Parts: sequence; structure tokens; C-alpha cells
Amino acid sequence: RLFGGARGYAGGSGPGLLEEAEGGMALIEDAHRLHPELVQRLAAYLATGTYARLGGGRERRGTVRLAFQAPSEQALSPELTAVTTLAAIRVPSLRERPEDIPALLDHLFSVEASRGGRRMTLTSKALRALETYDWPGNIREMELMVSRLAVTAPEERIDIADIPPEVLAEGERPPVLPEDAAELRDMERQQVLNALERHGWVQSRAARELGLTLRQIGYRIRKYGLAREGEEEV
Repeated sequence: RLFGGARGYAGGSGPGLLEEAEGGMALIEDAHRLHPELVQRLAAYLATGTYARLGGGRERRGTVRLAFQAPSEQALSPELTAVTTLAAIRVPSLRERPEDIPALLDHLFSVEASRGGRRMTLTSKALRALETYDWPGNIREMELMVSRLAVTAPEERIDIADIPPEVLAEGERPPVLPEDAAELRDMERQQVLNALERHGWVQSRAARELGLTLRQIGYRIRKYGLAREGEEEV
């Protein structure tokens, strides 16, 4: 995705994001989770200003500036910080700016509607619940939740019962009848398992699809004893 592939490359040929973003900036999210091989390639690009497509090909000179999203500058690989001077931009978490939550939600609902979806709104109770949530995944988590609601909410008016239960405080969660609990657990287990299998058991990708954080999907994997075929259960 970043560097593209040379002609005949098994992973697919064509330009990568560095070529597509030439003259501008590319944002690399979750940069603290980059694969070591990718870190080495990015460090070489930062040091020399040149790169090649995967699988060979001519050396290319690039001017794309890179922005790395990570919990902190210290979370980035030392290989990246050693080859360039980083300017750290601290973005306040939603936990620090709860007054921004209603406007952000309204904007994200508008974006979802512009994609051909419904124009959703929140009841006052649902909005209060979302304003008191810590949002450990910040705006990314909020975006995923809105996308999830666009698919799962039965009405355009979002009420407390429509909000994903992991977002709600214990006292705000709708009661679950005992006879429904086992069925709900089975549904959630199958939902998590299906997402993991679709994404080759890459937890970060499965979590993104489900609107969960890594911590939340990790908890569910342990809770349901999920394991890849041929591996021991967690």
C-alpha cells in the first residue's frame, strides 16, 4: 500500500501511496504497530528521500512528508526517530474535551448520510451516555461506532438501546433477560470469530471492522476461548 509493486510482483503491481501522495503528506496511523520490515523501508526513505516499489524496479525520489500517528513520540521505533527530526503535535484526547463530542457526532452522522446512508440523530439519553464515555480510541473509535450504528440501528433516531454495550456505563445498559443471555453470547462469539477469520486473525483489522479497540477484542477472544484452527485455545 505504501511503496507499490514492481511489474510482476506477486502482491500486485502499480503505484503505492507514496507515489499517489507526491507533493503532499501521508498520514500513517497506528505507527507504533508497524512491521519491522516496513519500519526499515520508511527509515531508508526518510534518510535518503528515495524508495523503490516492492519486488524491484527503479529507484524513485519522493517529496512526500510523513505524519505518524502514535500514542507518543517514544512509542515510535527508534529507527524512525534516529533518521529525522520529528515535530510532535499533541492532539487532546476526547476524554479531555468532552464538550467537542456532540459536534463531532453530528459531523460524523452527516458524513455517513452523505455516503448514501440515513441521517441519524441521538436521543438526549443516548447523547449523555456518549458524552460520559472515555473514548480510549478517540475519534477513530467514534467513527467506527457511527459506521456500526448506520448498519445495526433499526431507526434513524438512535436511543440508548442502540449504543454498543461496551460504550455504556454499567447502569445504563439495557437489561438482558436470562433466557436471552446465552443466545446473545453465542451471537457475539460468532460475530468476533467471523471477523477474525475474514481478516486472517489480524486482531487490529477485525477490531476495526467491529468498532472495538484492541483491548476490547482481546478480552472477547479470551472470554470465548477463541483460537485459530490448529492452535490451542487462548
